[in-house]
Formats: sequence, C-alpha cells, structure tokens
Amino acid sequence: MGVGFFLIGQDSDPERVGSLQEVPPSPTSRAQRLLNVRRVLIGSTIAVVGLVVVAVSRQVGQASAEVELSSVVGLSKEIADGEEKTTKKAECRDTEFGDKCWTAASWAKSDGIYAHPEWYPDLTPQSSIFKFQAIVHKFSPKHCPNAPCSKGDDHPQTHQASPPAATAPPHPQPTAAPPPQPAAAPVAKPQEKPVQIKYLETKVNCSSPLVPVSSKSPTGQLTMTCGCPPPQVLDKSGGAPRCLDPAGPSQMTFYMYRAQSDDEYLPENVNAADLAGLMWYLHNEVVPSVPRKFGVTRILRYMVTMQNTQEFYGTYPKQFGPFVAFDSAKCTAPHCDSIWKKYGFVIGCQNLDRYVANYVRDFKKPQEKPEQAEILIRKLRGKDRKAEDEENQEPHKKRSSDGHGSEHDQQREHSREVSTRTSTDTTTTTVFTTITQTHIHDSFHSGIWYSLPGGCPNSTLGDKSDACLASMPGGHCNVVNGEKDCTYNAEYAGEIRLDDLSGILDEKNGIRTYDDWWKNAYIWCMGAVARGERKGPCKHNVEYSVLTDEGVGTDFWNGKHDMEQGLRRMNRVRQLFREKYPHLPDTFEEPACL
Repeated sequence: MGVGFFLIGQDSDPERVGSLQEVPPSPTSRAQRLLNVRRVLIGSTIAVVGLVVVAVSRQVGQASAEVELSSVVGLSKEIADGEEKTTKKAECRDTEFGDKCWTAASWAKSDGIYAHPEWYPDLTPQSSIFKFQAIVHKFSPKHCPNAPCSKGDDHPQTHQASPPAATAPPHPQPTAAPPPQPAAAPVAKPQEKPVQIKYLETKVNCSSPLVPVSSKSPTGQLTMTCGCPPPQVLDKSGGAPRCLDPAGPSQMTFYMYRAQSDDEYLPENVNAADLAGLMWYLHNEVVPSVPRKFGVTRILRYMVTMQNTQEFYGTYPKQFGPFVAFDSAKCTAPHCDSIWKKYGFVIGCQNLDRYVANYVRDFKKPQEKPEQAEILIRKLRGKDRKAEDEENQEPHKKRSSDGHGSEHDQQREHSREVSTRTSTDTTTTTVFTTITQTHIHDSFHSGIWYSLPGGCPNSTLGDKSDACLASMPGGHCNVVNGEKDCTYNAEYAGEIRLDDLSGILDEKNGIRTYDDWWKNAYIWCMGAVARGERKGPCKHNVEYSVLTDEGVGTDFWNGKHDMEQGLRRMNRVRQLFREKYPHLPDTFEEPACL
C-alpha cells in the first residue's frame, strides 16, 4: 500500500500545486528512497517557514511581499486570501510646516506646556515636535488626524523646512545655562499712531448742575467748557442755567475704549466699552488666560461723537439702540438687518453685571466729607450676596395661595430670568433690551459695552463686497448729523500697553516682554534651582486666577469683586493716559445706557 505525502516543491505538477497526491510504490533502490524522503522533508520545512513568513508579512501590512512569498513557497492565491486578515492600523504621518497639525503641535511646544504643564506629562519644551504631535493626536485628533512616524528627535528634513520658533526659550538646557543677562537696550515696541486731537483747554471748573464737556471755541478748535451732562441739554431762558431732558436724539462726546492686539483695524463693526466696561472685560476674558486671550497687548482710547437717528428715537425715545455683538467685523445677532434698514446704523449699548466683576463708572469721592466715601466702599465690599439673594426671594414667599402672585411679582421674576441670560440672548429675546439687571443696592452704575456698526456689517472682514459697502455704508462719518448713515465719529485718542498697566516688566531682572514674564521666567528659575543659585519651587506667573482671586507674580488684578480695588485699577489707567497724553482731557462725562 502506498504512502501519501503533502508535496509542495520543485517536482510537482504546476496544475496540481498544493493538492494532496498519493504516490504509488516503485521498485527503487534504498538510496533513491532515502533521497526522496529527504526531498520531501526539505520541501515540508520550506513550506512551514514560508507560512510563518507570510503570517508575519501580513501582520505588518506588506501585501506585495505576501504575494511574492506565496509564489516562492507554492501557496495558491485562493488559499492566501482565505486566511483571516489582521486589521490595519491608521497610517502614521509626520506633521510638516504649514499643516494644521503643525500649528497645534507648535503651540503646545511653545506655549501650551508652560500654561498647562499637566497636559504634557513626561515632555519638556525641548521635546521634539513629533512628541507634541502624538499628544495632540491622542486628545484632539481633529487637529492632528495622524500619529507621528518619528518617535524621537525632529525629522531632519522637517526640521530644516521649519522657521526658527520665535517663542523658543532663551536657554535650551536650563541646568547648564547661565543666568539671563539684561539686554543693552529695551525691546522695541510697535510704533504707535500719532494722536491728531488737540485741545486748547483740558480743564475747566464748573458749578452744579454744569460739568466739564467737550466743545469748540469761536475759532473752531476743541476745548473744554461747562455744559450739561449728556444727554441733557442746556437751557438759559430763565436766567440761571438749567439742564433739561432732550426732546430728541442728543449729540454727545465721550471716550470709548478697546482691548486689542498689535493688529491694526478701524473702529468700525466692533464692540467697545467705557472704562469700567473695558476693565470688566479684561478681568473676565483676558488676564485669567496664559497667554492672554486673543493676544491682547494694549488698551486703545477713542474720542467718540455720536447722535442716533430720529427714526429710532421716534419709536423708542432712547439715546442708544440695542447692543449687538460683532465677530470678525460681522454682526452675529439675528435681527441686525431689521435694525439697520428700519432705524439706520444706530450705536447700541448694554449694561454689565457687577456681580461678575465689580467695576462702576460713576463713582465720585465727596469733596466735603471724603470719609463718607470710604465708609460706603467698606460697606459695599462687605455685602453678603447670600443675604441679597434671600432679599430678592421675598416676593416668592408673599405669593398668594393660587400660585400666581401679583403683577409686580411676575414682572420682577421675569426681569430676574432675563438677567441670567447671556448678552446675546438678552438682545435677541427682546430687541431693544439694553439693561442687565444687577441687585447691588447703591447709587453706582455698572460698566457699559457699545456696538459700532460700520460698512457692510452683515459680512465678515474679508467678504465685504463693493456692492455691499455701497448699499450699507455704516454709521461712521466725519461730521455727525444723526442721519441713517452718519451716527458716529471715532477719533484715535492714544493707547497704553497692558504690560505697563499690570506692572509685570522688570528690566533689571531681564523681564522685558510679556513672554519673559509668564513663560521664560519659569525656565530661568528652574535653571537657577538646578545650579543651586536659588531655592524652589518655581511658579508659573499668571495675572489673575479665578480659583484664588489673585495673581501669581503680580497683585494688580487681585480682588475682582472688590469695588475699591476696581476703582484703583481704573485710576491707574487714567494716570497712564494722562502721563502719556497731557494735552488731552482725562475723562468726559458719560451718558447712561438707558
């Protein structure tokens, strides 16, 4: 009886490769039989090795090698395809300069690791860009869809294609670096625009009810004179001057402020604020972030003359229209079109919530008894919000048994509900709502935000066509007259640097820029600790922390809810502007947002 073998090898019929063949016995010599057995064993061994190689090659996804090896060891393609295939992993790719992933990984390497070191465990600022790519890919794959192929240092070609990092630490190896040395000259700041506004007189003494206001001399030059606080109008018909409420839109001149980066653009299709509103915004949105949100570096001041349209005042007897938010020079509120078309490009306003940040715009220290102001401030600072909330809940306790309560109670409850919404919700729910309710019971008023509609306000900055600009020119003009397309003029009135306001620069210790203060100072500290020149721990500087209500490395922003500290910060802003622009008035009387 014959012996059957699984033959895979050279002597097989090509049409029967891989089949089970029964070999009949033949009268061969012992040497021939041994030779046949050896050939069979060699062929079997080759087959086993071939199968192992095929499995390995498939596991790493090398399809071409699989086909080649299959043909070498004699496996048919049908058998190879019938085997279970392994799942291929996502293709790796090293990020390159210009990619969205490169931008995200570069930010993580230059800024993110300093602001949030806990996000990048086991990494340092000297780690390769690809290690940061791996972290971004893991936690934010939409920014880095692919994991890096490189596992260590930067790829030579990618590294050469990249520009030198502007935010790279000055000492790549802190443990061996020398201490930072002050530069021979201070860091150059961006060149500022010249201020074209000139006043003959910037100060004037007035008797109540008159206050200093901007006016023009007989020769047409700007000067300060005594007038009524806006929007009131002066009446001298009875002999003694009187300030009366206006019968229509008033023309008013006052300062507006903006927090801005070093980028330059016109004060049109933007939101601005009075000084209290600006500080409210900085304290909530900008200084708690490291680096600062939106790259804010400076405070810009504008002298704004405004007069809204008679069309609006005739329908809603108010000096300001509804506030709308702008993003990239586009109005983001859904009712913008209806406002511009019906009432013209009116300036809007919105009061802010002092419970979020306690900045007031109209505090004046009494001249006769200044100690009364100090007592009042201490009382305000010590107010218990819980007690305030309990007081505001009293109407609910007095409701009638049927659960409806009085009409007054229902109106008050509605106003409280509106006050808890965002600013956008407030303006879209009721188009002409401009007041955000605050339950701090004193005679002071919160900061204000303004909206300044410009040309083609319903499109973003790069999408404003000539046709749109012609049909919707906006409200900015040279000589304000209250027409639909001429509601305001904003003249540049100077700027100050946020670094100077916070007081974070220190030339003697090498802190010449904001990056030196919040980022590089930590690196230098770590190097000094490693060299034994100082004791740790080193701390990351931040202007303000919402968790502690304090800063690290500066105390300028401490106490967001302390009205006295808020007044101190606002006075510091006025002082910096006064020192830099002594030929301009410190302040103007501001109209209320009603």
